[in-house]
Amino acid sequence: MDDSKVAALLEDIRSQFRVFGDGLQMLNEKIDAQGQKLSDKIDSWDHRVKSMDQRVTSMDNRLTSVDQRVISLEVSNSNEHRLILHMLKELSEEQQKLKHAK
Repeated sequence: MDDSKVAALLEDIRSQFRVFGDGLQMLNEKIDAQGQKLSDKIDSWDHRVKSMDQRVTSMDNRLTSVDQRVISLEVSNSNEHRLILHMLKELSEEQQKLKHAK
């Protein structure tokens, strides 16, 4: 093969490599852009999950507080119920005494 044919063949190969390189560069840019979009979405989801976690923790604290208040009210209610029963018993006894006194 003569030098001019070899030169033409090499130039054709170089040209094909340039086209291949350009295509590869475009593909890399698309992948980078998609990767950035995916990274942004992941960051957004991460932020939302952290926010939800904080809200759940806050709700858990509030529920704990409500639970403690309910327990306190139950104890107070139980004490008041016992006191009312005791007062009713005393009233009944006084009523019986008054009936016998007549």
